[in-house]
Amino acid sequence: MQNEHQLSTQQRHFKTCLSMALFDVTPVLEGATSLQGKLEDAIAKSKLLLEAVEGSQSKYTELSDEYPVLRSLKGRLAASQGPNEALSTELVKFKLDLESFVEDVFNAHDQVRKDFQLWTNELERDNAKLRRERMDLANERRKLEVDRRDFDAKCPAAAKEEQQITEARTVTSTDDTDEKLVIAVNNNTEHHEENEQTKSESPFATCHVECQTEAEVNSVEEPGGEDIQTAETIPGKDEEEKLEMENHQLLQCRSQIHTASIGRNQRILTAPVSRAKALLLKKQDHALRIHKMLLDDIYKTKEENQLLKAENSILSKRANEATSELFRLKNKMTVNMSDRDELYKKLQKSKEQILKLEQTLKRQALGLVSNLKEQRQLKEEMRWSQVSW
Repeated sequence: MQNEHQLSTQQRHFKTCLSMALFDVTPVLEGATSLQGKLEDAIAKSKLLLEAVEGSQSKYTELSDEYPVLRSLKGRLAASQGPNEALSTELVKFKLDLESFVEDVFNAHDQVRKDFQLWTNELERDNAKLRRERMDLANERRKLEVDRRDFDAKCPAAAKEEQQITEARTVTSTDDTDEKLVIAVNNNTEHHEENEQTKSESPFATCHVECQTEAEVNSVEEPGGEDIQTAETIPGKDEEEKLEMENHQLLQCRSQIHTASIGRNQRILTAPVSRAKALLLKKQDHALRIHKMLLDDIYKTKEENQLLKAENSILSKRANEATSELFRLKNKMTVNMSDRDELYKKLQKSKEQILKLEQTLKRQALGLVSNLKEQRQLKEEMRWSQVSW
């Protein structure tokens, strides 16, 4: 607007000068001089504007060189936006799964610890009960031993009789046969004594005694058997053969009696002392079976505890690996976010610089256009002034 006002004033001045040219030339010369000074000033300003435009153009060129980089950065940011969002959703899902997994691991660990505590308490109770039973059995055994000794000291005869009764109760039905054999042995001994008293008698009498002994033995071993007839009624060779057979049978009977007496003595020696001792042995056997069962339960419990510990260690290892993976993904996401923020800041800064340069160039272009218009008008005025001369 100021330039237009100046041009209008200059035109009016020029017209006045033309109107006065017929009379005075000095004002025209002064006007031309002032116009020349203004033209020189405009030329200097245009030079400065050209230099500024060239500088801004060089800056714009430099920034335009960086513009493809900014565009590529923008494209990379736009391309990484989708994977970053997907990674964020996956991280949230993984975090929830990891929290549920860790909670399940802790719950399982607590349950295992509670079960182990219950098993330990039950095992301690069983061990205490077993110790009490052992102590009771030991006390009862000592008490029975003391009572037996006192009773044996006070009444040895009664103890011997009781022992015989106990042995008689514990011996089986074969003992009856042994007793019969013992009776037969006693009878045989008596017959031997009679034989010693009657050595001077004939051999037929000896055979008669042996036959009687054999008959008694056979009557003991086989009740209801036939009685052996005396040797005096058998004549000749038949009597001798019969006596030899009877002597052979008598020897067999004596060997059987000796064997039976030895077996009976062994059974008597190995028979139980008393019913209380048998009961005590039975209780001890029962306690040993219970102890064996408890040991088996303890072994199984230890094996289960070892398995649970191994499983717990595996689960803890997996939880640690998952936690480390989560931290790694978090760090990666943080780095990506920081890179994205940095690139976004650079992009915003570049946009601001481009806007500033555009505004500067626009202002410079407007100034240059106005200066060119002024110069054109001045040239036009000078041309008209020259034409008027």
